[in-house]
This record gives sequence, C-alpha cells and structure tokens, in this order.
Amino acid sequence: MTKSALQVASALGFGARPVGSLVLGAVGDRIGRRALLTLSIALMGIAANFMAHLLQKHRWIAYVGLAIILYVSLKMIYEGFLEVSPLVNGAVG
Repeated sequence: MTKSALQVASALGFGARPVGSLVLGAVGDRIGRRALLTLSIALMGIAANFMAHLLQKHRWIAYVGLAIILYVSLKMIYEGFLEVSPLVNGAVG
C-alpha cells in the first residue's frame, strides 16, 4: 500500500472509534453496560468467525498477511538499527 492509502486507512480507523462510541453509548444507556459488553464480545466473535471462514476459503490472504507482518517488523528493526547505531558508535568509539 502507498503512504496515502495507509493514511486513509488510519483516518478511517481514527474516525470509526468516536462514531462507534456514540452509537454503542446510546445502546448501552438503553440495555445496560453488562448487556452491551456481551453484545460487543458477540460482535467481535462474529467478525473473527467471518475472518476465519474467509481465510479458510482463500488461503492466499493469510500468506499475504504474514508477508506484510514480516515486512513491517523487519522494516521497523532496520529503521531502529539505523537510528540507534550512531548513538552506540558514539558511546563506544
């Protein structure tokens, strides 16, 4: 994904949280907090079940996800190394 696509995805996630809290806050006022907690856990279970069925049907999605995780982790390690190495060389040398 390009940087702008990542920014759009981040903005959508950033905007979804307050909207969700407004909607679920109103629902929580009507049915109670314990029932809302049960509802939110059930919704997460349904979403996880949907993802599991999707991954079972299309295995390549899992491999793409693993490749992205590996890429991001290696990139973070590399960038961290580049940022810390001058400090280590200055302290040692």
